[in-house]
Amino acid sequence: IFALPVEADSVLEIDPAARRARELEHFPTGQFTPILLSRWSGGLALGDDSLVALPGFDCSILKVDMSLAKIGRHQLDCGGGAVHNWHSAVVAKNGAIYAVP
Repeated sequence: IFALPVEADSVLEIDPAARRARELEHFPTGQFTPILLSRWSGGLALGDDSLVALPGFDCSILKVDMSLAKIGRHQLDCGGGAVHNWHSAVVAKNGAIYAVP
């Protein structure tokens, strides 16, 4: 089980069988301030055993490789300010992700 960060600075991996949880990588806060909510929102499970989170108040797409427990970020150009960009999305048959503002 993977929990995406809202105001946290890491992804949480939960292993119920082993009864343990651990944080995966810590993200720099950059322009993020605690007043803003949800750096990323709306997690999507993809067919390649990864999880993608949409940018909320962060200017990046968060990707979790669930089989390797590795985190990646793809920076976006948010024009100098992060606002609540996208809330939900769907994955099309061709694998493309369509996000709803």
